[in-house]
Amino acid sequence: MADLSIGSNRSGLSRRAALRLAGAGTGGMLAATFGLVPTRAEAAGAGAVVGGAAVVPSGVGGVPGGAPLPLLGVHYVPRAGWGADESWRINRRTGQPWPVEFAPGQVITVHHTAIPVNDADPAASVRAIYRGHTKDRGWADIGYHLLIDNAGAVYEGRRSGADTVPVYEADGRAVTGAHVQGNNAGNIGVALMGDLRTRPPTPQARRSLALVLLALAGRHQLDPTGMATYINPTSGARRQIPTISGHRDWMGTACPGDALFALLPGLRRDVAVALGRPLPPLPSPSTVPPQPLVPPRSPVAPGAQSLLAAAP
Repeated sequence: MADLSIGSNRSGLSRRAALRLAGAGTGGMLAATFGLVPTRAEAAGAGAVVGGAAVVPSGVGGVPGGAPLPLLGVHYVPRAGWGADESWRINRRTGQPWPVEFAPGQVITVHHTAIPVNDADPAASVRAIYRGHTKDRGWADIGYHLLIDNAGAVYEGRRSGADTVPVYEADGRAVTGAHVQGNNAGNIGVALMGDLRTRPPTPQARRSLALVLLALAGRHQLDPTGMATYINPTSGARRQIPTISGHRDWMGTACPGDALFALLPGLRRDVAVALGRPLPPLPSPSTVPPQPLVPPRSPVAPGAQSLLAAAP
């Protein structure tokens, strides 16, 4: 048996456990991965990481009462934890909250926020992004579904309802965000916080991104290394796109930054291995595009360390 690991930080999540989580019901894997059961410390207002809760599994081998999930070691921060002012979701013309739309999840898009992160108070950085999207741009809510800071904490982005599972409503459809113009419905946006044009993400952020991609790809039974036919449920327009894409795959933009974009092929392959999916053949050296910012570290995962390492 092999364990899911990222870099030198072993999570202890076996492939069998990954497959079990991936097969969980509506929102089940996200609930198990991000610990969407409030901890006792959180309920008491103490012991959480930057206003969030330690990871607690929801019915998947967890310790009742809020012990952290040692298998993953990810910290999840709900909207209340990072201080979302829910009044900002009000349509100023009507005085009512903007209507919320949902659609079946089809693809995942990776972003960077392109602004520095306040490592001393990353929740303040999330609030700044929220303010920029709502107050400055006039959007209904923060554009991304999930955000990840330099320490690897995962933040709930766009509100999907009153339940504790981010991204989804009760029937399993994903809330429509605002992160890829014209192609948002059914497109789940995950943003690493920071400017990743030349600086790669921290190992902690890369680890959490891989686990988030694993959770989302497993939830929707996506082929992490494959292509998807994205169908806009509003316009009916079709688009061939990687199931796990970078923002620039959709349109002319530098997002998610050269350094992060160079990691995506390796992340896709690692998530596929963790889900037990067959891998496509590696391209021959003559067809591999140059990667000057993040040179390949292994023949399996260019620009990223493998998620799957043999158990000792």
